[in-house]
Amino acid sequence: MFSVNFPISPKKFPFFYGWVIVGAGTLGIVSSVPGQTMGVGPFTESLMNDVGLSRMQISMTYTIGTICSGLLLIQAGRMIDRLGVRRMMVIATTMFGLTLVFIASSGVVTEFLAGFVGEDARTVVAVSIMFLSFFLLRFWGQGLLAMTPRVMIGKWFVRRRGLAIGIAGVFISFGFGTSPRFLNELVKWLGWRETYYFLALFVGVVVGTVAWVFFREQPEDCGLEKDGGPLEGDVALAPNPEFVARRDYTLREVWRSYPFWVFTMGLGTQGLVVTGVSFHIVSVSEMAGITGDQGLALFVPMALVIVCTNLTAGWLSDKTKLKYLLIFMMGTQAIGTVGLLAFGEVFGRALFVLGFGMSGGMFGTLIGTTWPRFYGLTHLGAITGLNMSLLVLSTSVGPVLFAGSLALLDGYWAGLVVCVVMPLLVLVAAIRADNPQLREKSVE
Repeated sequence: MFSVNFPISPKKFPFFYGWVIVGAGTLGIVSSVPGQTMGVGPFTESLMNDVGLSRMQISMTYTIGTICSGLLLIQAGRMIDRLGVRRMMVIATTMFGLTLVFIASSGVVTEFLAGFVGEDARTVVAVSIMFLSFFLLRFWGQGLLAMTPRVMIGKWFVRRRGLAIGIAGVFISFGFGTSPRFLNELVKWLGWRETYYFLALFVGVVVGTVAWVFFREQPEDCGLEKDGGPLEGDVALAPNPEFVARRDYTLREVWRSYPFWVFTMGLGTQGLVVTGVSFHIVSVSEMAGITGDQGLALFVPMALVIVCTNLTAGWLSDKTKLKYLLIFMMGTQAIGTVGLLAFGEVFGRALFVLGFGMSGGMFGTLIGTTWPRFYGLTHLGAITGLNMSLLVLSTSVGPVLFAGSLALLDGYWAGLVVCVVMPLLVLVAAIRADNPQLREKSVE
């Protein structure tokens, strides 16, 4: 059933099968949108009303569910290494589809269980149901569904890895960036429950089938070479450990690696801020004096900026040190957050779109290129799982940080100030975050 030559043989394609991997992997990552915070945001108000929870209560269940899912992703990364990307993706799409059906039924389940335990315990039941919903949503969606294709793409390319991830990033960024507006319109048209049912069918059946048919672990299994064979300039690039990993690091060694923590903190601060804003985008917009629809509409031009930046960053990543991209990402992230402090003004919204558009484009490139280049391929699933675990934990803070700022200080400004300072600190730390492969002795 999972033979490399069934139902299609990668070796028989008239072009390098790695580009099929890029296409199938891109679809897989985009299908994780309902498990990402920007995919939850359009449903937040409906879920609050359906299960009868306050904004702080639903934010807390989201945060705790996200934290618990994040703690399991290190093991999930090891499962990818053990089971392979093809099997893991089929499992993930199936479970994610079932999760979306469960969330669509959360209000009904809450009412049913509350009838047994009594109305006095209804809030406890609702909190428990939403915790389980968000835990499953984040583990299968933001975790495995997004992580597995990235691991696969990283194994099919070396010299063209940045280009491949940049091309994938164009579609991923556009899909992620436009998803809040698209899902919001879909909810208006179909209803929020029906939208979840539709997404469950699409991910569970369509994407699951694509994964089974087209996903493959690595080119060597199919009788192929990485990048489709030697590329022009390979002789010149071979001695350069900045672009070609000389050895594979173990997970224990990665734990002690300074660049790993700096890059993880950079990716984490981006995830934290974007999560907080996306989760409360309607409320943030209304407090700034604009409508929720106007706030959601900004994700469309932002997606265009992300697409352009991602493609440029992918090209640059094959030619320069990744720490320079991280420094740029942190600077633009700070600019985008400053824009949120003046969200009611046109210039503030422009800074928001440009700042987070450019930092978001860098995010898509760095999360896919950094770990295979810095630490090799043998333990890539486990290393990606560790990074994703920490990234998920950081994103869990976003909704609560913003909700707490609103509840305690009657506004989002305090949380936003924190979110301006964090990337600036990472920016300084990134100056010394060089590729650890540069310290390795030549194997020539």
